[in-house]
Parts: sequence; structure tokens; C-alpha cells
Amino acid sequence: MTGLADLGSLPALSYLHERTMMEFYDDTIEMELEDQPVEEVVDGEWHEKAVGKTRLVMHMKGSRLYNSADCLNGIDIESFLPSDTYVPISHKEIVDEVEYALETLTPRHGVHVTDRSFVLGTGKLRDNSKSALGAKFFGLWGLSMTDGDGDEEIRAVIGAQNALDGTGAAIVAAGSQMFVCDNLAFSGALMKSRKHTGNIVKDITDSIWSIVRSVPEHFFSDVKLKSTLQGIPISGDQGYRILSDAAAYGCFANMEQYKAAAKEFRFPSYGVFARDESMWRVFNACTYGVGRKSGPLAMISGTNTVDSFFREMVG
Repeated sequence: MTGLADLGSLPALSYLHERTMMEFYDDTIEMELEDQPVEEVVDGEWHEKAVGKTRLVMHMKGSRLYNSADCLNGIDIESFLPSDTYVPISHKEIVDEVEYALETLTPRHGVHVTDRSFVLGTGKLRDNSKSALGAKFFGLWGLSMTDGDGDEEIRAVIGAQNALDGTGAAIVAAGSQMFVCDNLAFSGALMKSRKHTGNIVKDITDSIWSIVRSVPEHFFSDVKLKSTLQGIPISGDQGYRILSDAAAYGCFANMEQYKAAAKEFRFPSYGVFARDESMWRVFNACTYGVGRKSGPLAMISGTNTVDSFFREMVG
């Protein structure tokens, strides 16, 4: 892994950087405006939808966004199960446990839920006759600090995902979110993933309580990382080299994510990043690229890799 101190020895442009920049120069850059209207999801296309202070970006076919857990009522779990040996945990069980843990634990630390967002995605029914809404789930809880330990630019969040159709594990994680642009970043230090096998309900329940209990301490770590990155000035060329290092590290699942991150670094959607000439700008460009091109169900694992990359780089 290449650190910041070694950037000067790297070629001016990597293959990824050259390929991306050529497309930038050849194409017209379409800027995402802060006051751009947001739309609900249309099948097969990704759009943005504002819910409270949380904005999720989705391009799952047929996905829907809600601000109430009532959307989980009536989901027929059995109809999605891929086999008789698949041990499910319902989306509602996860949400109820997160809510109970947050209600019980976080007030002691001056942490409170400010808003909730839930995404349901489609999946094949067990008989493969058709797809139906409810097979996949992503939930996000926005948190506030009321005891003076908050931050003006980021806030703590809890994220959870689940799949009833065998396409993914149940995951619970803690992370942070930018107020100005809603970029999300989840940390592997507080991420628990569990396959759908025996004892999944007990294991996920234990994981939820462990993660929620650690939210304040983890958030302080995120604030410290932000301060560290803001204290490292970089040039434009260094920023592109870091993006290429991030790609080699595995931060981006595909070229589209890398291109989105590189575009966001060069042409930030928000003025606060356009004025920022530190590594914090690169970090947010990376989380932007991953978030905009992965959909909510891959956001936790994708931004977890970004978080690990920058923590390793700065030590």
C-alpha cells in the first residue's frame, strides 16, 4: 500500500487516471446542483429522494424509499426463501432490535434519533415465477449528539441491510454522514455481517447491541479522522494519485464508481469541497463515487473499504 509520503515516486498519471481524464476532456461535465429537485425511484434508473436530513441514492430495479417502518408489515418471508436450509431473519426483526437498542442505550450518551430511512428492493420469489418488492432491505438511522460532543459537518448513523432471497448477508454497521451532501462512510471497526444460517437471530441481536453501545466512541474516531485529513494539504495531481491508489486498494467496485469519484474530486458538487485543498476532499469524493454508483444495499461494504484505506494511509 502506498502512503502519502511515497506519492512523489509514482508516475504522474496511472492508467485509470489517464482513461478517466480523457473521458472528462471529451465529454461535457454535467454538474449536480445543490438545489436539484429529487425524485422517487423509477424502475431501472437511479434517482434521489429526500427524507428528513437523509438522502439515499438508489438504482436497484423497482426499489422504493420510505420514512416509516410500516413498509415492512405484510412482507411474506416464506415466499422469498431460496431453500429449506436458508435461515431467515426478517427486516422487521432487525429494525425493531435497532430501535430498542437505540431507545435503551443512546440517551445515556446524549445520542438521539433524528430521522429514519428505509429502502425495499425486489427479488425473485421462491418459485421463480416473478419478482416482488420486499426481498431486500436497507435501513439508515440518523443520530444527533446533544451533550456537546457533536460536530458541525458530520453526524453519526446506524445502517442495516438484509436479504430474504439468498443474495446477501444480514449486516449492521455504524458510520458517519456529511450534513451538506449526505455522503455516507461506514467503518469495518463497527460492522457485523452474518450469513443466514442457524442462530442468526441471536447473533445479529448481539451485534446490534454491541454496535449501538459503541456509537459515541466510534463517532469521536470519525471526527478525529476528519480533522486529520483536513490537516493534510494536497495538490490536484496528488489527489488523482490517491484516487488511483484507492482503486488499487479495492475501494471501487467498477470503473463507473472510480469515474464518479474522480469527477467529484475535480468538480465538487458543493462549495465546501471546492474550497477544500486537503485529503478530506479526496475522502468525500471516494464516498460520493461509491454511494452514487452502488445503491444502498452495497453502500455499507463499499464505504467501509474507503474508510479502511484512508485510516491505513494516515496511520
